[in-house]
Amino acid sequence: MERRDFLKAALAGGALYSAGGLPGLGSIAYAKGFPSIDKRVLIKLMLLGGPDMRHLFPPAFDAAPASFGYNFWRAKARAHSIADSPSDWETRWQNDYFEVADGSTRFGIRNSCGWLKAQWDAGHVAIVNNAVGGKTRDHAHCIDITDQGNVRFQPNQAYGSGWGGRLADAADGNVLALTKSPRPFCYGPDIMNPQGFDNTRLIAARNTRELALYEPDVTESPIASTSMITRGLSSYYKAKRNEINPDSVFQRFVDTERKLREFGEPIDARLDSVPVPASIDALLQGGLNYPEFGEQIRNLHDCFACFDIMNLRVASMDFGSWDSHEEQVNLVEPKLSDMFATGKAFDTLFQELPADALENTVLVIAGEFGRQLRANGDNGTDHGEGNSVVLIGNSVNGGVYGDMFPDAELARLRDPSPQITGLTAFDHVFGRVCDWVEPASDALVFPDRALAEIEPGLDLSALLI
Repeated sequence: MERRDFLKAALAGGALYSAGGLPGLGSIAYAKGFPSIDKRVLIKLMLLGGPDMRHLFPPAFDAAPASFGYNFWRAKARAHSIADSPSDWETRWQNDYFEVADGSTRFGIRNSCGWLKAQWDAGHVAIVNNAVGGKTRDHAHCIDITDQGNVRFQPNQAYGSGWGGRLADAADGNVLALTKSPRPFCYGPDIMNPQGFDNTRLIAARNTRELALYEPDVTESPIASTSMITRGLSSYYKAKRNEINPDSVFQRFVDTERKLREFGEPIDARLDSVPVPASIDALLQGGLNYPEFGEQIRNLHDCFACFDIMNLRVASMDFGSWDSHEEQVNLVEPKLSDMFATGKAFDTLFQELPADALENTVLVIAGEFGRQLRANGDNGTDHGEGNSVVLIGNSVNGGVYGDMFPDAELARLRDPSPQITGLTAFDHVFGRVCDWVEPASDALVFPDRALAEIEPGLDLSALLI
């Protein structure tokens, strides 16, 4: 027994370290089944490595040599592992993409992404183009900027709060980290130190099925070593609560153990009444190319099942290795399928969630930067600047936002390192999401949004309904 990874590394990165108890547990502790989802929730998925969203959403092929749809496919042919031939470009387009349109903008959705296409057809997908956070093309720096929602963040600067943590604080709820380690996105504001962070509202939920402290089951012998150690430790901490001075630094240890029991037991009880759906379990048992992403889907399902106990308002996910310098097709297409294919991750999750969860949830997908407009010699693409942010949900006002394929890009295709120009700061996109989750929170989460750059003529006021 590993003492649940030393009290689950305090399980809630900080929530269980805070003073006082966990409010509301008395009345909801052992209620069964899914609770009512009566507050809005942000699910933020970070695609680490700089995803090429144009691979997912390319322009429609056009046989006219001066057109965008011709020059794009000529410039990106290698990244699609196809020959430098208009007939091959057209075949790739016709065979591997669904054609969709928003007004005069014709583009494709990778045809392995059937669930995403269905969501688009239902009007539940918004694609915000030319979006930008950091402009240095440096992974670590731009990831930090994206997580923290702070374009002024400098390399090697100490972490401050993340925009997910600030949103959870503004919404008087918690941010749940479903990843191996909590992202800085989850760090909350520290009112005593504006340059630092506070994790009082952070719950680390890497494995929702093992949040509670170990308790022997009825089949375990009372003289088994694990049973004896468990009873001994429980009695020890219980006794110490009354012996240690409340002002002692050691009081935090016994208080944390108490809160872990108060917090973990009702979660275990709730999840006993909400077994992992067979369809989600299948994702972990070979249903995805990357089963670890299935674990996050399982964790997210469980967090909705414990919505009232966890006070869920923000969930943090990530999916790595989108840095497609080589063999882009082989690198990114299995991941696109895992996320968006019919019967895969999000399709399965959304089918298993109750209707009120779907009405009150928005999924936001972004990377730290984009890729270049022209493929390199290794069948991939190198680091770029601007990219697309994707929003999915019943409350999303679907469509294309920002010029998806600016004509100005054609003149730059033969330049060294041509890239999508970043025109709209993440502040505007993420700020709109914050205001939807918790009205008037955008000014607290992105206080400088009014000064951030935005594409001329772009109106995001109706991005979410």
